[in-house]
Amino acid sequence: MKKKVPRLPEAAPLIKKSIAVGSGKGGVGKTTTAVNLSIYYARKGFRVGLIDLDPLSDITTLLDLSESEETLKDFTIVDDSGNLEDHVIGVFENLDIIFPESKLRINQRQSLMDKIYSKFSGELEERYDILIFDLPAGSNDEDNLLFLPFMGSLIVVTNPEPTAHVSAGAYIRKLWDNSPETTIYLWHNRFRSNRWGNFEPLAVVKNYNRNVSEELRIPEEEAEEKTENIACIPEDPSLDLLRGDPAIIANIQRSMLDIIEVIQEERLDEIPLEIRISSKVFDLIKYYIYNNRNIENTDKFLEELGEYLKTTLMGVLGEEVVGDSSFRIFTEAERKALLKYLERVKSDPIHQIVLRIIRLLEKKIEEMENRDNPFFSGQGITPDRAIDRETGSLLMELNRYSISNGRLKNNGGLLLFYFSLYKLFQSPSMVRLISDFIPRKTLRGRTVRDRNRQIRYLVENNREYRKRFFSLIKTVYPVVIRQVSQLVKTFELGNLIFRNREKKVNREAYLKLLTNFIHDAVFSGLSVIIGFKYRTAAVAFSEGAEKILKTIPDVPAEPATVKEEV
Repeated sequence: MKKKVPRLPEAAPLIKKSIAVGSGKGGVGKTTTAVNLSIYYARKGFRVGLIDLDPLSDITTLLDLSESEETLKDFTIVDDSGNLEDHVIGVFENLDIIFPESKLRINQRQSLMDKIYSKFSGELEERYDILIFDLPAGSNDEDNLLFLPFMGSLIVVTNPEPTAHVSAGAYIRKLWDNSPETTIYLWHNRFRSNRWGNFEPLAVVKNYNRNVSEELRIPEEEAEEKTENIACIPEDPSLDLLRGDPAIIANIQRSMLDIIEVIQEERLDEIPLEIRISSKVFDLIKYYIYNNRNIENTDKFLEELGEYLKTTLMGVLGEEVVGDSSFRIFTEAERKALLKYLERVKSDPIHQIVLRIIRLLEKKIEEMENRDNPFFSGQGITPDRAIDRETGSLLMELNRYSISNGRLKNNGGLLLFYFSLYKLFQSPSMVRLISDFIPRKTLRGRTVRDRNRQIRYLVENNREYRKRFFSLIKTVYPVVIRQVSQLVKTFELGNLIFRNREKKVNREAYLKLLTNFIHDAVFSGLSVIIGFKYRTAAVAFSEGAEKILKTIPDVPAEPATVKEEV
């Protein structure tokens, strides 16, 4: 018996000002990407309709619409009476979820297509500046590929691991079988730039081709012309909804860890290498040292480094070149110079302290994340004397070196600031200041974080929220300044103080650091990436969203309303 599938209405129109967000498999962040794009554009002032095509969608969960189960009972997609408003949930200013009803049965999916491409097509175009379609995961014709020829732009979401790339490749191949002219924008979530074996993090089609039979492969010249890597979003665990409410101390420790890893990289740049090596190869060498921290035997370490470089170069130069017995990674002169360099790295005091702190912080963060200790419990933590001791030692080393090195000075100043926060927020009273700021609601008889209201604060210009936020900053700021001053006095860190042109303490710099820290701490764990000015993931997301915006036909040059920055 032939399987029933939905049909598109005759003469279905191209929905020009639309973004379809699809994926070859579930779990890669497709819905999170669709929701965050919707919030990003709504925040800019565009009127955005987020159209839920995924039968297994968790959009309402992600946006914390706790009343959604009851609300959705009133939505009936197969009812041909009524108007578009009967299929819309207004979420935030400028953002609606459209067709949130169940779409598991064939008659529900058929009714959905009729409404999108026939009954409400003109109204959707007129009412919204941008329409974002959250597609089902996978490549079923009836649930997914049928829509794609009628979309303005298509994003395929993937992760940098082999199964995700194989699934994405299969999705792309099947799409091009049906719609060969479609350009695909690849959106890489949880992105890591490091490659291993013959896996290349950005080469989706190439990685797919390596894992399928010849008749299923995609011509790589075709893929080069019709795909574009539009965004690479690094993993940011504090923005992961599945982690729940992360501990504030863990947020501070992650910031300390990020700064210390930058200091490690800068220190590797400073240690002299007595031979000229191409900057790209030296970057790979530093990357390997950075990820393989313990240098015990320099000869053995250099040998393993050479194998890593060989594997990496194989993807660039080809196996026939690198695999030849005459091919050498290093000349004898380079080998001797690198051995000296590794000895210097091994004995460098800053490098050694950095390694010890990285191990301590990674262990502590893991303990904090695995502990049943909610972010907003108002609890402090037991001081970790090893972290205190090693961080104090590193700050004193940086204070000495920073006289002649501006980059170390700036990062030393940042570490001093976050170490001050680390000391302060060991106090339960300081944690409670943040805890009391968080909106709450009652759900099934217990008080929980009101994530929906917090996301609303990010999207909308709420004056009352701004007033409370700046009141919180005003309370915390003088306490932080006193803590910084105390650490400077205790460890004699005068060179690490941020100063203005008049050589006075740069209070504006500390105020900005504190404001951004509290903002990030308050809004962490929402699975929302917009609104974080200085997080790498947020910056990368904004850049990707702006690139996609430029690919969509018929989007107005200016949003309906321009949002004031919160």
